[in-house]
Amino acid sequence: NAFLDALAQHRRRAGLPGQSLAWGLWAERSAITGHLDQADLERMGRTGVQPLSTYQGLALFDTVLALNQAHTVPVRLDVTRFTGAVPPLLQGLVRTAKPSATNAPAASATAGGGLTERLAGLTPMESERVLTELVCAQAAVVLGHDDLAAVDAERPFKTMGFDSLTTVELRNRLNSATGLRLPVTAVFDHATPAALAAHLRYQLLPEIDAVELAATEIDRLEAILAEVTGDDPGRAGLTARLRALLTKWTDAEGPDDGPDLDSATDAELFDLMENKPWSS
Repeated sequence: NAFLDALAQHRRRAGLPGQSLAWGLWAERSAITGHLDQADLERMGRTGVQPLSTYQGLALFDTVLALNQAHTVPVRLDVTRFTGAVPPLLQGLVRTAKPSATNAPAASATAGGGLTERLAGLTPMESERVLTELVCAQAAVVLGHDDLAAVDAERPFKTMGFDSLTTVELRNRLNSATGLRLPVTAVFDHATPAALAAHLRYQLLPEIDAVELAATEIDRLEAILAEVTGDDPGRAGLTARLRALLTKWTDAEGPDDGPDLDSATDAELFDLMENKPWSS
């Protein structure tokens, strides 16, 4: 699509005919949209995009030809249907539904400030539960679930059906709810709702104990690794990374006071193997 957009621009500059149309959703199903389910349609609806009837699509096609522009976006857009963050390209159209680009940071800061104050008065376990419920609730909305219980806090996002579009929408909704500016990779970097909630807690309350946070993340990682089967081709790579991380961690602790295996006698080695102190 990007190539065709550029080709249309190139031809126009060369004095040749060329138009590129970035169509919105058509109500009539096609090979491109035939796989969309109700959750996908509802997700699009939350961005204001409504399906075009065949009559409306053909009328827009005639309109676009008359405009004589290199690139147009024929789409049926209901600006009153937007929820969550408005895409930057559409903020000029959605003037009253959401804060403008000028005051959006202030509005986000207000939302995040209220949540931060609430979390500050809770215990670590309570604050984590609140944020986990927040992530699960937003994930349920994005996936089209009516019941919050449909989203398991320990289940990886990728097994719930999240793709690149839904992860961005979840990120945007969490940004609006927390006042944070999470990167687009936030959901991919934190594989489960519980892990993402722990990350949010650290971002909102950076003074939390690092050891406690690390212990929580290790619990999350252990749960995720339990889903990797023994014959998974990626298991070897994960094992190598875990060993490298453990080596880096133990190296940072300084010299090891354990037994010197190079100078140990056979009896000492057998005794070490019998006791297996590493398995405790």
